[in-house]
Parts: sequence; structure tokens; C-alpha cells
Amino acid sequence: PISFGAIGVEGSLHARVVDGVVQADVAPSGWLTVDMTALRSGNTLYDAELQRRINSRRFPSARVELRDCMPSTPGSRYRLRGELTFHGITRLVEGTVSVEPLSDDRIVISGEQVFDMRDFALPSPTVLMLRFFPDVRVRLQAEAKRTED
Repeated sequence: PISFGAIGVEGSLHARVVDGVVQADVAPSGWLTVDMTALRSGNTLYDAELQRRINSRRFPSARVELRDCMPSTPGSRYRLRGELTFHGITRLVEGTVSVEPLSDDRIVISGEQVFDMRDFALPSPTVLMLRFFPDVRVRLQAEAKRTED
């Protein structure tokens, strides 16, 4: 598999957190934006093909809007539902994340989800003799810091 990555994901989360546990009695809300022009694999040929395929000049970011958050199991796992806008197309998506406290004012949110690129009007690309499968595994590792409103 070829891995692409980006740092500098931006977002905002509004949630009540007690002892590192998100309280679902007050509906959490939030958003997350990824700069698609920053995706890199370390291989310039693959990077150029990805940027061309996703048309990052026209669609420079992907955005997720959190719509629903429910505890998945006792403890730190949550089932999320939201809207993902990528390549100019918005789809309802669902997935599971874990939330772990780092300190009194910081949490780490992590999870992964598989998406089919064709759901966002992207055909499976080919580079030279390589064929890419349409399934893309997206991994998230985000740190949130408490701020006072």
C-alpha cells in the first residue's frame, strides 16, 4: 500500500469532557478540515498523480462536520456520524473513534475509516503499470486542547 499523510489538520470540537470522558448528554459538535494540497507520500510521482486526480487546485480541502456522537462501549469509544465534503461532493459518513485523556486539558481522538473514492466521483488511478484500488483507508490522530469560551 501507498501511504499519504498530512499534518496541520485544523478543527474545532465543542463537547463536555469529564475525567477524559465525552459526555453525550450535551450533544458534541465540531468540524475538521484537511489541506489536500499538503498530502505527501515521499514519492514525487505518486504525489503529483494524487494531486492531479483529486484536483487539489480546485478542491484544496476536505471537511468533516460532526452531526451526532454516541458512546459505543463503556469507556472511550464513540460512534460518530457527520458529513464529509471531499472533491466537491458531500456524503453522510459514520465511524468509530477512541478518545483518550492526555492531561486535564488535552485529549487525543483517533480512528480510521475506509472510503471508496468512486463515491466522490474519483476513478481508480493508474501510474505506469500500477493500478490503485478504490478503497482508501483514512487514519486520524488529532489532539484537542481545552479553551475557555
